[in-house]
Amino acid sequence: MLKLKLFVVSIGLPALSYAAVCSSLSSRTEVFNGKSYTKYNIVDSSSVQCSQVQATFPKMPWKVKKTSWSAQDESTYSQFIKKLGNSKCNTVDKCLAGNDNILRTEEDMLFTHYSDCADFPYYLRAYFAYKQNLPFSMVSSVDQAPFTDKQRAETDAERARILAEKGQAEVDKYNARVSDERYSRNGNIPTGRSNVPASNGSLRDFSVYGPRIIDTISSGTMRMLNGAGGYVESDFYSPKVIAQSIKVGTVLYNVSGHVAIVYDIMPDGRILFFDAHPDNSVTRGFFNPEFQLVKSVYGGNFKNFRPIEVLNPEMDADGNIVKGQIAVASDQAISDFSLEQYNGNGPSQNGKPVFKLNLVDAKGVNFYDWVKFRISGGLFKLDPLNEMKNEMGVLCNMTQDRIATIQVALDNQIHLKPHPSNLPQNIFGADGEWEAYSSPSRDLRLKQKVLAIPEEAKLWMKRYFDRDPLISYTGQNLKQDLIQAYTEQVGLCKITYTNSMKQKVTLGLAQLINRIARISYDPYDCPELRWGADNQAERSTCTNDQEKMEWYNLQQFLRNNLEKDTAAVQGWSLEELASMNEHQTVNNNNSSESYKIDSKLKAL
Repeated sequence: MLKLKLFVVSIGLPALSYAAVCSSLSSRTEVFNGKSYTKYNIVDSSSVQCSQVQATFPKMPWKVKKTSWSAQDESTYSQFIKKLGNSKCNTVDKCLAGNDNILRTEEDMLFTHYSDCADFPYYLRAYFAYKQNLPFSMVSSVDQAPFTDKQRAETDAERARILAEKGQAEVDKYNARVSDERYSRNGNIPTGRSNVPASNGSLRDFSVYGPRIIDTISSGTMRMLNGAGGYVESDFYSPKVIAQSIKVGTVLYNVSGHVAIVYDIMPDGRILFFDAHPDNSVTRGFFNPEFQLVKSVYGGNFKNFRPIEVLNPEMDADGNIVKGQIAVASDQAISDFSLEQYNGNGPSQNGKPVFKLNLVDAKGVNFYDWVKFRISGGLFKLDPLNEMKNEMGVLCNMTQDRIATIQVALDNQIHLKPHPSNLPQNIFGADGEWEAYSSPSRDLRLKQKVLAIPEEAKLWMKRYFDRDPLISYTGQNLKQDLIQAYTEQVGLCKITYTNSMKQKVTLGLAQLINRIARISYDPYDCPELRWGADNQAERSTCTNDQEKMEWYNLQQFLRNNLEKDTAAVQGWSLEELASMNEHQTVNNNNSSESYKIDSKLKAL
């Protein structure tokens, strides 16, 4: 079994970098019970260590008074999540320091909350448990599930090829990717747990334990179905796809490396989620095909926290549980455990699951429609015009969320720094400034959404003409009505960003779509290029020098890439990128034409 080092977010910085980060922290004012408090805006885990931030931290002793979570505790947890999700908060700290946190106290004005995507469900669950005097448990270490003989032979051959063609340094990079549990080929196995209360009786403090979650959890902690023969049980189980089980607080795991939390469910079965990012921002979206249907060993899509119970509790004089052993429920002990989201509810076809609305149906349906149908109790109908409006609304929200990400990099003057001598080993799995301020995953999802909208429209039309019983449309010309719905919605969305000269620049959504192939994920680019400026007037304020423009131009092939390849070994220098371009081993041509939704709709 390949032993992995758990992916850890670094909280230390070199002295000069640390001083620069801490001196540039911005602040805001929050009001609680008529008193004003200064809160610092944290953009990465390192910022939490700044002295001015740490100086405000209160003691937050975690007192446990109950051996398990009751049905009422779970209901209150759902209320807590729903309130936060439906609020307008856009960072983790603002969510928990704001009025919409039903558990807010003065200590939330003093403490600074930080989380990124994988930690977000754990952090909110632990926070709630701390506030409500409940126990908590999480997997603290994992091993990668072992390779098959075939996989081992394949990786050995690839190492040999890389060594012969590129040398040992590139082999080391390849090994790092292969051993990254966030993208393990066969899933992971839990090997250890961290519990509150601790079995040795040591007292937990949330001001210490909360930040420790960020160092402990990665998306690899999600990449498992159950204990899979490990030393301990996993944190989550796979629930039945019914309204009682897919609920507010259910976790969504995208196996490409992203995690979200369900915060509301609409009567028509649409599932709303919110998620966090390395810059501490919070965004929102709908459950959609970005959450891929893949083999069950990865534990993708819907996950509920397993029930836990403190056994043999030892109490102090005040009734606090100070010591005990935490038992985690197995799949067999959970009444709504089910693998139907992976296996379907009909005989598989060619090894693929079949999802039927009714067991007697001759045919299956799309997995995502099946989920909505099940969650809505059979009420779901797909109205193509409403779907177009919803999809365009999601696209607009994604662009609005991106504004804050680019602004954070601008506020911290990342665009004024020299470009590093090499790209990260993998642009989707880096650390430091790149993780905090770059946007390759976010930009990829944005481009995929643009490409998906005309494809969805094509599918809606086909299903309408095929008399699909789930389609609801009573108009006369579906194609023209879809074009009209798109035109109306795209005209409603505006994007206003701040350029290098601190001036506001406003783009229409249609304008952004036309240039979306050019938007830069590289945090060292000027904001104009981060937004894909394609005219001289807009580019005139860009601070990129000639060398940084070369970096921008020679990364077009990566911007053209429409797959999140977390196994790719990158880390190229500018000279290597130039050589790849010269020898035409990459395609740096602009691909803007492929994103034009309006022309694609007219061609349907």
